[in-house]
Order: sequence, then C-alpha cells, then structure tokens
Amino acid sequence: MGVKIVKITGSAALVAAVVYCLFDYALQHYGPLRNFVGALDLVFRSQIQWGAFSLAVLWCIGLIFLSFVWNDLWLLGFLLIAVFNYAINYDTAASETATINILLAVAIGKSVALLQARKLIIFCLVILLTVTVGLHLDLESGYYHDIPRWMSLWYDPNIYGILMSVGSLLSLGLAASKPWKSALKVVFFASASVMAFGMLKSYSRGAWCGSIIGLIYLINGLPKERRNSFVCVLGILLGVVLSCNIFMTKSHLVSRVLSVINTYDVSWRDRLTTWRDSLQMMAEHLWGGVGWGISVEEYRNWYTPSPLNAGALCTNSYTIIGAELGLPALVCFVAYIWSSLSCKPMQKNHETERVTDAVLTTFNWLGSICRAGAIVLAVGFLFDGKLSDLSLVTCFWILLESGKSGISSGSVGVCSKNIEYQPS
Repeated sequence: MGVKIVKITGSAALVAAVVYCLFDYALQHYGPLRNFVGALDLVFRSQIQWGAFSLAVLWCIGLIFLSFVWNDLWLLGFLLIAVFNYAINYDTAASETATINILLAVAIGKSVALLQARKLIIFCLVILLTVTVGLHLDLESGYYHDIPRWMSLWYDPNIYGILMSVGSLLSLGLAASKPWKSALKVVFFASASVMAFGMLKSYSRGAWCGSIIGLIYLINGLPKERRNSFVCVLGILLGVVLSCNIFMTKSHLVSRVLSVINTYDVSWRDRLTTWRDSLQMMAEHLWGGVGWGISVEEYRNWYTPSPLNAGALCTNSYTIIGAELGLPALVCFVAYIWSSLSCKPMQKNHETERVTDAVLTTFNWLGSICRAGAIVLAVGFLFDGKLSDLSLVTCFWILLESGKSGISSGSVGVCSKNIEYQPS
C-alpha cells in the first residue's frame, strides 16, 4: 500500500513538473506567476540560481545511480563537464539557463523511467500538445512572407513546430497500437492530424525534416501485416491535412520547401556560415570550449565581420556544445544519444505485460514510439532546436529515457512495462 501511494504521489508530481516545463515561457510571461516570478528573480536571482543548480545536480546524480545502465557513463561525463564549466565560469554562465534546464530535464526523464510512469506521461504530452495547437499568445513575432507562423504558447515558431511534430508522431504510434475497431484509434489519428496541421503552419523546416525521419523509423518498426494498412491510412490523413493547409488557408508550403535551394534565402546561408565558424571555434578551444553562454559574443568579436547573422549560431545545439564545452562534452552527448536510440527491445520477462500478438512477443512498442519522438527532437536540435529551451529538452529526455528500456534487463526502473499491442 505504501509503495502504491509513493508511486501515485510521484506520478502526480511528475505530471505537474512536465506541465510547468512544457509551458514555462507562457507561465512566466503571461500567466498568474508572472509578477511573482519577476519579483523573486529581481531580489533573489543569485540565491535562486545557485539553489536550483545545487538541487538539480543532487537530484540528477541520485536518479542516475538509482536507475544506472551502462550508457549512463556517457551521460555522467557530459553532465560533469557541463557542471564544472558552469561553476568555473559562473559570471558569464549565470545569464544562461542551459545547464540547469538540462539537469532538470535529465532528472525528470530518469524519474519517469524509475517510477514506470512513461505511459502516463506520454498520454499527458499528447493531450497537452493537442489542446494547445491553436492557442496563440502572439502571432506578430514571426512571419514567412506575409503569413504569420504559428507558435501557440511558445516564443519561437521552430520550437512550436518541433513539439507539434513530436506530438503527432506519438499519437500515430499510439493509434497503431490499437485495433481497427477501437474508438481510441480514431481519436489518436484525429489528434495526430490536428498537430500535423499546426506543424505545417509553423513553417519550421527542421520540424518537417525531423517528422519524416521519425516517421520512417516508426513505420519500419511495425510488423509487416500492419505496415501496409497503416501507411494507407497515413497517406489519406496526410492528403487531408495538406489539402486543408493549401486550399482552406493562405499557404506558402511549396516555396518554403524549395527555399533550401534558393540562393537569395539568407536563413540557410547564415546557418551554414555560422556552423562552419563554430567548428573553427571548437577547433581553437578543443578541450575546454569558450564557456557557457559566451559563444555568440566570441563569434561576433572574432569570427564574423557582421553581427547580423550571429544568432544563427544557436540553431545547432551540437556545434554549440562543442564550441562552449569542448569536444569531449560533444562526444559524450552524441554517444549517449546514439547508444540510447540504438538499443534493442528487451526480451520478455516476468515484468513485461503479455503481448497478444505472436509476432510481437519481444517487441516494446511504446519504447519504439518514444525513440521516434526523440529522433524528431535530435534532428530538431541540428537545425532549429535550442538545447537550452526547457520545453524541448524536457520532452527530449523524457522520450530518450522512456525508449531506453531495452538496454539492460537488470537495471532498476528501466524495465518499465510494455504497452500491450492489440491485434486487429
């Protein structure tokens, strides 16, 4: 009874934490917490940052050891470098919340796996992202030609697009797990269509690219007898969503796609230039980086004749890690992601629910869904994502840790129960 109460309480706290992390920008700038958070930040900024930093470090390290698997060594290496860099460069790093956000996201992701609450959290993510598709606080910040780019409760249409892409893939994966006669299958397909529409309206090319790669991974994981029918339904839904976007609203989808080959499009040229220069910056500060939060200033001072395109440096989270923390941190980060995404499904054991489909007796479908969502975010971090953004990094670590259940059958908390895959 006591264990059950702890699990229920922990799951409720996790849901509350996920809600806050997902909508932190809206809550701090538009919600009832705006004035309260502003006053606290003004008076106790230093104490709050050090307190949050210390608690996040302790929480994160404790959860890593409680649910330790072999590839967590890469994660420990990355976090130790980030924490050490934050501590020795506090004067400049204090203005950046990247370290604290990453620690908090890792802690939440580990807690989801430890409490075996991934199914609950995935459902919550799908519901929250679906209901916020059309809730826009500001449509004046980003335009593509004369059309406003949707961004809902976030401050950047690229962040919104990536989150909608993740939500639509999760819904499609959950729909694939239900029999054709199930009403939930229709609900999940409808939810995926709504979020896909929002993703298209964000005009985020990184989100579109991540969706394609994640969808290929998801379809490839389906058994052959399910794959053809799923692809047919998916094609119909995609046609409906594209038709609604093109014919029912003003749209420039085609020109946005073709903009990657447009020599007058400065967006992708700025990205390529800054990525090249960030690699040069990393080569010149190979082992320790330039320090958290000062890569843009360093870039403006030494690596570009004009500061106009310096902001494009932050679009690639991987080169930012390499430039600010050094090559060892980048290697640890990429190795951890790769080893987590390439894990194989667990063999069936006493902790695993009975899978009714004979083809899927060793198939962890929910883990595959989570890995597909994590792939979308991993691709998004390459083009448009911000690793310092709390909403993105929290979703990323939740999905990454939830998809890791195949690495070690002996680790505590990682062997969470598989979602039951029901046959047609």
